[in-house]
Order: sequence, then structure tokens, then C-alpha cells
Amino acid sequence: MGRFMEIAMGSASEVEYQLLLARDLNYLEAQKYSALSTQVIEVKRMLTAFVRKLRDDRRKRSAISGQRSVAGG
Repeated sequence: MGRFMEIAMGSASEVEYQLLLARDLNYLEAQKYSALSTQVIEVKRMLTAFVRKLRDDRRKRSAISGQRSVAGG
């Protein structure tokens, strides 16, 4: 799952760059760029939060399974 999240984050960063480029080349109005950029930043924040949650959950599961193996052994 982590690898897919890395790919998603990379894709979001690429979209962010493409929006910047489109604005700089005058393909996008500044107002439209601002709205789209805000959305991309929000998606990146959500991805970051999701990755953190996945890592925390994985650590908790590892700790629980480690406790079980110590208690059982």
C-alpha cells in the first residue's frame, strides 16, 4: 500500500508543477491556477495524513504481535 501512496504523491506533485507551468505560459488565468493549486495542496495534505495513519497502524499491529509472541514464548 505504501508504494501506491508514494506514486499518488508523486502524481500530485507533477500536477502541481504542470499547473505552475500552465500559469507561467499563460494557459491558465491566475485565479483559476490559484483555485486548482489549492485543491492539489489539499490532496497532498490528505495523502500525507493517510500515509501517517497507515504507518501508525502498522506500528501498532507490530507492537501487538510482538507482545503476543513474547507472552507466548
